[in-house]
Amino acid sequence: MTGLELAFVYVAEQATIANVQTKDAQGYDENYDAAKKGGRAAGVARRVFEEEHGRKVISSHSYLEQRKELQAEENEAE
Repeated sequence: MTGLELAFVYVAEQATIANVQTKDAQGYDENYDAAKKGGRAAGVARRVFEEEHGRKVISSHSYLEQRKELQAEENEAE
């Protein structure tokens, strides 16, 4: 997962939280609806970003694999 992917996940989370607080969501169904709307907002933002910048946000990179490689390099340098 890249920094951009994390940023859009964060947008979805924050949009969901805003929806829950604004509508005072109670129970599964209301929270589910808030989460769907939050995800939809992040999806729209992602598509606009991709269109404006001419590149995809979603990647096949694994953050865990990248972190393991960085740790291995750090260990070798010591």
